[in-house]
Amino acid sequence: MKNKMIICAAMAALVLALSIGCGATGCGTRLTDEELAMQGLERVITAINNKDKAALKALFSEQANTEEPNIDGQIDELFPFFETEIVRWEFAAGGPNTVENINGGTETLRLITRFYVYTDTQEYQFFLLEWPIEKIEPKNKGLYALQVQLKADEDTISFKRKAGITLFLADETA
Repeated sequence: MKNKMIICAAMAALVLALSIGCGATGCGTRLTDEELAMQGLERVITAINNKDKAALKALFSEQANTEEPNIDGQIDELFPFFETEIVRWEFAAGGPNTVENINGGTETLRLITRFYVYTDTQEYQFFLLEWPIEKIEPKNKGLYALQVQLKADEDTISFKRKAGITLFLADETA
């Protein structure tokens, strides 16, 4: 009887330890940084391909909307550049640049990712700055910056990290 009590107590302690550990780490169930970055880009691409202004605006964080009150106008400028659908995309230069902060089990993850994006007629470079996980400053959760430029300009234009949408297309790079 005493052995059964010891075994039950040990099992209860193990279950408690695992549940505390899983609460802090997610027990490996969180998507990888690459998967989170790709998921964010796919949401942007879906909104662009569908010309869905509301869906694209909803991706931006509260902080981005506060710092850049003209995201609606920026979306209106973005859509006409994509006359045909985006058909393919890939990471440029390996994957996301990440900054992760876990403070007492509260996690923040910032991703800066550069992608090559292709339509049937044009090649682009997208930069995304987003917080897919933000439990410390909830107003930051979501997309903060989207920069779109021609892939041909990748060596001449760097990422500006400005809230909202920044376009460097056509004659704007001169």
